[in-house]
Amino acid sequence: MIIVIAKVIPKEGKEPEFIKIASDLVDITRNEEKNISYDLVSSLDDNAFLFIEKWEDMDGLNQHLNSAHFKFFDHCSKVFTEDSEITVYDSEEIHLME
Repeated sequence: MIIVIAKVIPKEGKEPEFIKIASDLVDITRNEEKNISYDLVSSLDDNAFLFIEKWEDMDGLNQHLNSAHFKFFDHCSKVFTEDSEITVYDSEEIHLME
């Protein structure tokens, strides 16, 4: 399983525009074949937004990164964002004993 944490800081005053294009991306991405989950949350520590993503495998993430809707978001977000940081984790689920 691939986990992605993408932190995005919108430019001051551009939060509504960022939220609009990010919401559209989330809605479309959740329907991708290899997507497990895809959420957008706001940080309480700063002006940042976090995309928290889970993918079946790296192929699924790469398909997403090459999709038309992601490329559109990436292009538009450059107008609305000040900074971003992306971390990708290759992981496996831990089955806890109760």
